[in-house]
Amino acid sequence: MIYFVEFNDYVKIGFSHKNVKNRISQIQTSLPFKLKALLIINGDRKFEKELHFKFRNTRKNGEWFLLDKDMLDYIDSNKEKDLCYKYGLDDSEKNELMPIRQLRRECELTMGGLGEVMGVTKQAIYGIEQRANQGTITINKMHEVAKATGHKFEFRFKKL
Repeated sequence: MIYFVEFNDYVKIGFSHKNVKNRISQIQTSLPFKLKALLIINGDRKFEKELHFKFRNTRKNGEWFLLDKDMLDYIDSNKEKDLCYKYGLDDSEKNELMPIRQLRRECELTMGGLGEVMGVTKQAIYGIEQRANQGTITINKMHEVAKATGHKFEFRFKKL
């Protein structure tokens, strides 16, 4: 996995072949301020080096780069591939509120693709995702989505 983490005005572009969340936690322990995961995408060490070369003009030290417009544009243009949510690093409530979108993306399905499997339109999938986000989706619909993606839906309470 390739990760972009922000610290003040700097971004570390790194690679982790094992657990990216643990790697980011390791980096965090040596810093006095909280890191923010901007982007996590699939990639290997070769791709990491290509990204280091791409942003070489803003390199400050090692794998740390100044966050500039080009890097922000790159991050924005890759948001569809972003896996921050998968590791609980998206720093937003959407991580808990978007279960269907998360599942769909983990299964590498578009809205149209999931719709095809479920026998509905992509607009219907959009509506299902919206209802899940709002907390107004039925448990039966959650079961249908789980089944269509090869999963089992379990409804349970989680202690805070």
